[in-house]
Amino acid sequence: MTIISILRNNTFLKVGLVLLVVIVVAVVVAVAVVLTTSQNVAKASVVTNGRHCSEIGISILDKGGNAADAAIATALCEGIANPQSMGLGGGFLLTIYNKTTGEVWSLNSREVAPAAATEDMYHGNSTLSSTGGLSVAVPGELVGYWSLYQRFGGGLPWSDLVQPSIDLCNSGIYVTEYLKNVFTSSKTSIYNDPVLRDIFIDPSTNDTYKVGDYVKRPRLARTLEVIAVEGGYALHNGSLTEDFVNDIRENDGIITTEDMYTYTPVWETPVVATLSGDISLYSAPLPGSGVILAFILNILNNFVDSSDPDSVTTYQRIIESFKFGYGRRTELGDSNFVDVEELVSNLTSKSYAEYIRQYIFDDRTFQDPSYYGANTTFTEDYGTAHISVLAPNGDAVAITSTINYVFGAKFASNSTGIILNNEMDDFSSPNITSGYNIPPPPLTI
Repeated sequence: MTIISILRNNTFLKVGLVLLVVIVVAVVVAVAVVLTTSQNVAKASVVTNGRHCSEIGISILDKGGNAADAAIATALCEGIANPQSMGLGGGFLLTIYNKTTGEVWSLNSREVAPAAATEDMYHGNSTLSSTGGLSVAVPGELVGYWSLYQRFGGGLPWSDLVQPSIDLCNSGIYVTEYLKNVFTSSKTSIYNDPVLRDIFIDPSTNDTYKVGDYVKRPRLARTLEVIAVEGGYALHNGSLTEDFVNDIRENDGIITTEDMYTYTPVWETPVVATLSGDISLYSAPLPGSGVILAFILNILNNFVDSSDPDSVTTYQRIIESFKFGYGRRTELGDSNFVDVEELVSNLTSKSYAEYIRQYIFDDRTFQDPSYYGANTTFTEDYGTAHISVLAPNGDAVAITSTINYVFGAKFASNSTGIILNNEMDDFSSPNITSGYNIPPPPLTI
């Protein structure tokens, strides 16, 4: 399903709007969609980056789990199947829809800076902000899953949601062509960390695993066994906490057990944008980019020829709309610290989208990023993954999770096998241009 077929099929929009974020991403990357054929589950869908995780999500629904249960089990699997992109060492944004009540909520369980962090702690050294312990922000992944389970889950016991990932760690993830290429391109980083080396280097060849191999995670399996018993605070305020924090600090990190204890996911009111046909698009508020998706879709509304969806003009308008969307994304920031109310209002406004259309031409494009409203340009690092779950009763969950860069901070916890994020690189620091090629602002706060 591409964005073109979405635009010419309003029926799909009305039935499966929650999948929009994934489908837009699917324009450039492959995803796995598993539709249930079980007699116990009439109709449901789980979309992931790998088929095995989709099947786990469907199996949870088949056993009587709800959308939240399936999302948790699926996300835990994704952290194993796509270790370069997400996992328990990172954080996520979530949107959940209740079909019965029509209510929608968002959960911000993204990483936060350690209490000891200061604006000049890197002393102009960009390597320190992107690699190693000092680049690690307090992870929120696991406690976020727990918050979701406590509020909306419970169709199945917590341990039932964790067990499939324990089994996957022990049996191993199949190395696809994509994973093989990820391992190969990250070989230097993998070799440099003893835990990553132990996970991703084949001892029989002293090289990264190849297509057809299986990568086992026994250390992470043991961690998940503890989590299955202790619950979602096992890493933040449980038997795993002290050793986990020590692993980070031994890699020159500054996270403390107090940082872990006090971390709290935040339930928020989602951003709402009205699309064509009185369709409402709900997305996580900033730092999520749902407003960008709404902006792009509103630009494209009645702007492409549905009778000729594969024309050059159609593709030109889609590409230019994305450029304007991602150009404006460079102006977004944390709404707790930056005033972005007017910008968000514009990006979710149909009239503003109509205004932008006059700057899109069918016979030309522009090389200057500032034409599209961009303050800077950067190359995506793809250290992020997304899943969507649509349950038989119409409830839906969308999760976008990340450890920031590919393999995050380029090291893993020795005691838990968890790969750590390098989210501190997303903060602006004096005299440092981030790994995304974003320079420090004139006044860094």
